Amino acid sequence: MEAAEACLQSLVKIESHFPDGRNLMGSGFAGDHPNEIVTCDHVVFDSGNEATRVLVDGHEASILKRYRDIDVAILSCDSPNPSRFNDSGDPKIGAQVYFAGYPSGVRTASVFQGMISAIGECLISTPSCKVYQINGMINSGNSGGPLVAVDGTVLGVITAKYVPLLLEVDKLLKILKDMPQFPSEVGIGKIDFSKFVNMMIASLKVIAGSLRLVQVGTGYAVPISLVTQRRP
Repeated sequence: MEAAEACLQSLVKIESHFPDGRNLMGSGFAGDHPNEIVTCDHVVFDSGNEATRVLVDGHEASILKRYRDIDVAILSCDSPNPSRFNDSGDPKIGAQVYFAGYPSGVRTASVFQGMISAIGECLISTPSCKVYQINGMINSGNSGGPLVAVDGTVLGVITAKYVPLLLEVDKLLKILKDMPQFPSEVGIGKIDFSKFVNMMIASLKVIAGSLRLVQVGTGYAVPISLVTQRRP
């Protein structure tokens, strides 16, 4: 299948290292120029910090351009054969598309099929530029992966997903993060209350993290035309 093969041939895994010691994993794909990798800006820029080290399939890469308003970053690294970017305008509503990436919790590259369900600006808060809304199994880790038309040309960059439950999960994680750890001397009789409460907090964090992995929903992609328009 031409589209699925195009997704896999251009796909790369992105690993970003930040000054505070955190690592972020994401996806990317070969651009239409040699040694050019396209990914999401939020894969290489997080919490106000740009990644100090970026690896593409385990190889060192450098950040060439960052377009924060459309959530796209361009990296320089040895890459697979350049992709073919679509230049025929926006797809039609209902058009079949494919997308690829490295979903969190999955060891290998994965390709999924979807459908363009809407096109427009401000469909999501960030980025607020024109995006393609996709009805498909987009999950955490797909960010930066290619959205591909049936002819194998790249239509866009996967940027986000929206699942209502995840908004509540994010609230829960913030509450847990801000919750103080109880000292060991707190107890009721022979029951170590602190260990019980801390165990519950740890368990809820695991449950919340698991929900993020299994919940899939509506996804969004930035049109590749917005990327090519930025070039000099």
